[in-house]
Amino acid sequence: MVAAVGTLPATPALLAASAMVVAAVGMGLLASSLTVLSLSHAPSGRQGCASSAMHTGQNVGQITVLGVSSALFNACVGIGSTEFVGYRAAFGGPRSNRRKNNGYL
Repeated sequence: MVAAVGTLPATPALLAASAMVVAAVGMGLLASSLTVLSLSHAPSGRQGCASSAMHTGQNVGQITVLGVSSALFNACVGIGSTEFVGYRAAFGGPRSNRRKNNGYL
């Protein structure tokens, strides 16, 4: 939610950058907590399997989201939509018409 503030058109650049830093720190804290949790529940001698399964699952999820959002973006641009419409469809950006009035489209 914090990083989403950085994508709003009226957000100043300094606020957007600081929101991204806060989001990155939060993700870093979450990833290490999940690793510790999964390793603490794994049987003795099987921590390597638990860790690799968790990281493989995370990587497959990231690749899937990247592939689907890229396909959606390219499909929107391919049918003649603007890049902003493709970005909005793929990543759920702002849906207001404020950008039209400011001359961005």
